[in-house]
Amino acid sequence: MKESGAITNPVLLLILVIVTLAGLAIGVNFYVNRTIEESKKIRVEAKIIAEKGMQLALEKINQDPNWNGAFDDHRYKRGEFFVFIHNSSDSLVADSKVMVIKSIGIIKNSISDTLMTMLRVSQGKVSHPIRTNW
Repeated sequence: MKESGAITNPVLLLILVIVTLAGLAIGVNFYVNRTIEESKKIRVEAKIIAEKGMQLALEKINQDPNWNGAFDDHRYKRGEFFVFIHNSSDSLVADSKVMVIKSIGIIKNSISDTLMTMLRVSQGKVSHPIRTNW
């Protein structure tokens, strides 16, 4: 007596297992590649957000060379940025300070930052920024 619906041929059973495993492998590969691509896009977007924070800080400094403020939890697009300014009295140029600006962009679980160094002379004038990372 033959069972209904059961595969009794070992070759057919082996083919079914191979096809099932191949389908699973293709599905996992697709999922992993899609996750990697989305992660790359989010990292780029976090960098854009950090750059926006740096741009706003430079605009503030151009308006007021003595500005020492910061941006805390500033929303931009789908993320947010934080900008910190550190002034150091250590400088090779008399009556000047080295100003380091750091902008951090955050979106989802991705963080990116950008750093810039500027020389601030005693009259409040600011040198051209020197980007120290990209």
